[in-house]
Amino acid sequence: MLEEPQERVSEITEISDRRGLSGLGNFIAAWIWGTLAGTASLVAGFAFMEGGVTSMMDLVGGIVAFGIFVGIYAAAGMVLIGLPITALLRAIEMEAAWLYSGFGAFAGLLILWVLFGNSSTDVSEILLFVLPGMLAGLASAYRWGRWREGIAKARQTERENLEAQKRTNPIHDLIH
Repeated sequence: MLEEPQERVSEITEISDRRGLSGLGNFIAAWIWGTLAGTASLVAGFAFMEGGVTSMMDLVGGIVAFGIFVGIYAAAGMVLIGLPITALLRAIEMEAAWLYSGFGAFAGLLILWVLFGNSSTDVSEILLFVLPGMLAGLASAYRWGRWREGIAKARQTERENLEAQKRTNPIHDLIH
């Protein structure tokens, strides 16, 4: 064995045994988060407006109907807005969960405001759809953004490691 400590032990990079979800898996997980958040807030909003008195059958029917409604809007928002935002944030190298969350919340609020905000003058009815849209966008974007931020950090670490591994030119070192 060597008496002197070494800077590096091996050229082989460490590879985790635990494999994470793929891009599609993370997309589906983010969609589920958004659908659950939007559905829960819609059900809570309607239950509050009904005074908390509803039958079990109405509650289950509402959850299923709202889940389908929110799931369709969440998927459309993720594909039409979320993926282009991902491409933009990756291009400018600013992938952070908080940025994704902000864009998701704003997009969820704005989409449902445009679709349902003009159909009613009652503020409580407008908020009943707009706030769940914002929560659904926030939840799905946060889930997606955490994964994208991890990828960006791994990519940055890999670049830094490759930069550190570059050997200097010995002739150039002799000249200077």
